[in-house]
Formats: sequence, C-alpha cells, structure tokens
Amino acid sequence: MCRSIFQLVFYGTSIAINKYPLFGESGHRLHLALRAISGTIALSSVFMAYRLMPFSDASTIHFSSPVFVTVFAYFMLKEPFTVIQIISGVLTLIGVTIISKPEFLFESESTVIHEHRLEGTLLAALAAISAAFAIINLRKLKTTAAAVVVFWFAFAVIIFGSIVLLILDKYVLPTGVWTWSLLVAIGLLGIGDQYFLTIALQNESAGPVSVVRTFNIVLSFLWEALLLSDAIEWTSVVGATIISSCVVILARVRNRCAPQQTV
Repeated sequence: MCRSIFQLVFYGTSIAINKYPLFGESGHRLHLALRAISGTIALSSVFMAYRLMPFSDASTIHFSSPVFVTVFAYFMLKEPFTVIQIISGVLTLIGVTIISKPEFLFESESTVIHEHRLEGTLLAALAAISAAFAIINLRKLKTTAAAVVVFWFAFAVIIFGSIVLLILDKYVLPTGVWTWSLLVAIGLLGIGDQYFLTIALQNESAGPVSVVRTFNIVLSFLWEALLLSDAIEWTSVVGATIISSCVVILARVRNRCAPQQTV
C-alpha cells in the first residue's frame, strides 16, 4: 500500500502536468480497469507468497506468467496452441511442482522446512495468472499514457490494501528509521518498476520483454543467498531452470512468428 501511495502521487502529478486524460481513452477504459484489478491481485498475492515460501521460489513461479499468457491468448484472442506451447506449459507445471516440493514426492529431500510452502505456491501461481491477464490488457493500452495506467493500478492497490488492513485490524503505521527507509525504497523502486514495464509492453511485443524479465529469477537467487543468507535447495534451482527455459523458448517462438514491422 505504501508502495502504491508513492506511485499515486508521482503519476498523479505527471498526469496533471502533461494534461493526460485521467480516465484514459474512451475505448480503453474497460482494459484500464481490468489491468488495475488483475495487477492488484498479482501484486498482493506475490507479496503474501514472499512471506510463506523462499523468495526465489515465489519469484520464479510469479515470472512464469508468459506461459499463462499463451493460455489466455487461446481463449481470449483465439490464437491456436502450438506443440511447443503445450510442451512448455507441461514443463512449467513440472517446474512449479518441483519448487513446491509436495510431501508425497519430496518427503525426505528438503533441507529447509517451510510450513506454509503449499499456500505460498498457490499464491505465487495466482500472481502469475493475474500478471498474465494484466499483460494482455497492457498490450491493449498502447496509446494510453503510461502515467494513467500506473495511476489507476496504484489507486486500486490502495483501496484494496485499505479494506484488507481494516478487516484484519492491521492498520498500524510502522516504527523505526530502518523500516521507514525500506518503505521509501520500495515506493521509489515501485515507481520505476511499473513505468518501465508499462512502456516496454506498449512499445515491444510481450515475447522479448518476457525474456528480459526472466533475469529477475537469477537476481532473486542472488539476493536470497547474498542479502538474506538463506540456503538454496537443489529443487529450487532445477525448477527455476525449467521454468526460465520455457519462458525463453516461448518468447523466442512468439517473436519469430510475429509479423515483421517495416519502417
């Protein structure tokens, strides 16, 4: 919620200065609303998943969203499935299964016990599915200013966060300079994160963007090992490798099959 307050103020100011239409273009308003709702679900789900399972595992599952994009494209855009897409989808599910480490398969393999790994896996998967839906809607908002798109996404997160915090009776301001510093850092980084992602998807096809975003998986393992000093399990590395490979293959295939633009 604090992250989105920074975004709301920053992009609200940008909208006022540049005089962008606050509600976007008339034909884009439904997709603007759907992007805000799906983005809110994705962000909330993955933040909760970070609390319940290893950071790198949650990030890996979250960034498997391009695989789900192909599923949505089949039902919503009537794009046919290819053999490679089907194989990639199956392998991605296998990768998620390896990361989630169900007890009937990995009962004695885990060196680190995470009591709520299953709940975290489900939330991360929900984040991936919601992010895929958000990506499809972002592609339909090419001519809507990025500031407007992020503004309404931030607004939706703030409303949702306020309601949840009130229901859970957790609407308490944090204390301490370090905690506030982290919140400010999250807010500032969130401004850049959403802006660059929106611009990227408005100016480039989802394939190449998805390939670049898979680097987040590598970074999540580095941060977990170097900053959080958490042990990394072999199953996490195997699952992340499978999922990353599927995302890269799908992106390359989609980019190769896309019609070439001429200048």
